[in-house]
Amino acid sequence: MTGIEYGQVSIQAYNQHCYQFSSVRTANIIRKLATPVWNSYDEVMCKNTTSSFSVNVPYATSYYWETTSGFEIWSGSGFVTSLSTTSASVTVRSPTTDRGGSISVTAKRNGSGVLDSEPLYLDLWSGIFSNPYVDGTPDVCPNSLYVYTARV
Repeated sequence: MTGIEYGQVSIQAYNQHCYQFSSVRTANIIRKLATPVWNSYDEVMCKNTTSSFSVNVPYATSYYWETTSGFEIWSGSGFVTSLSTTSASVTVRSPTTDRGGSISVTAKRNGSGVLDSEPLYLDLWSGIFSNPYVDGTPDVCPNSLYVYTARV
């Protein structure tokens, strides 16, 4: 299978004073899938709308998706908060209230002995931002440059 490496590493100690070798110790090596990379996503969504999220992971055969705080994944027959699927993309519905949440995805390779990837997380927001404000100098001089930071 190209791209998925399995193998072994062995070690044997040698004592040069006694001219003796230890027994050989061997460890099996199993590759972990790469952490997914986002292809498309919307971090900020309007309330009660849907958006597509997709990832790219070479050699993955399935994915475990999970959402929090009222965000839900379309399963084909309804919305759920977690889903195991062979699809590298899902449709997510935002909650009906202004709130934050998250989505995560873990890549898997079924039946191969390859370890699951680390989960990839993305913070999400639904609706309008609560209490935004701007940091910066209120007094300005002509022909001067100032930096302001918006916080939400």
